[in-house]
Amino acid sequence: MTTRVRRRRGTPTEGTYYRLRPDVKQTIANWSEQFDVPTWAIIEAMVDATTIGENGIPEGWVLPMPTEPIAMFDVTPEEAPHRRTA
Repeated sequence: MTTRVRRRRGTPTEGTYYRLRPDVKQTIANWSEQFDVPTWAIIEAMVDATTIGENGIPEGWVLPMPTEPIAMFDVTPEEAPHRRTA
């Protein structure tokens, strides 16, 4: 979709890629079409509109709980093999 909204020339940007649930992606696409703005404008507006709670997490957010990392090897750092260079 082509929109009439563009960033100011020279505005710093970062490229991103996210794997979203299909319903979330569709909601963003719907808003983008409804308001005739690019998807980056929708995402930036959502982030800018958040209010950070007392615990540092935006209000109303329910984030998944992190899991413990899985140990790849059953050795202590002292027992781990050392890389040798020529």
